[in-house]
Amino acid sequence: MAKSDQEYLFDIDENDLTGEWLRHVRLYERAATDLASRRADHEQLKSEKELVVADLDHEVRRDPIKFGLEKATEKSIDNAVVRSRLYQDVQTRLLKAKHDVDIFQAKVDTLEHRKKALENMVSLFLAGYFTAPSLKKNEQAAMDDAVKREVRKRGQVAGG
Repeated sequence: MAKSDQEYLFDIDENDLTGEWLRHVRLYERAATDLASRRADHEQLKSEKELVVADLDHEVRRDPIKFGLEKATEKSIDNAVVRSRLYQDVQTRLLKAKHDVDIFQAKVDTLEHRKKALENMVSLFLAGYFTAPSLKKNEQAAMDDAVKREVRKRGQVAGG
């Protein structure tokens, strides 16, 4: 089963930096779009909460007895609003929406770190970090001579 982009968020194939950059753009666009949607949901719920508070405030002022208030003071009205089931429901949904915004913000932030990692890997690639070590011509010749001497020496020991 193939892994999702989410599972690969932290995996970078240093042998396919071009592909990683192309995938990164797609990942970032998706995360940023999802974040924008979650922010819109959160703002919508904030507006809904304001409307619920206004409606409940009006109802409590109109019939304080219905809400268990003998005397309708500002503080008692505010408390009655907060205790209402309707307020509690919208508040719970608002907190969940805020959590969703935070989660998607973390994904976007993670992708910013991933971008920096990709930039650093490209810099390392351009500096030759991922290439096999190479010897200068005279060092390579000296290494070849040493290998030949060792092979001859082992051949004499085995035959001799």
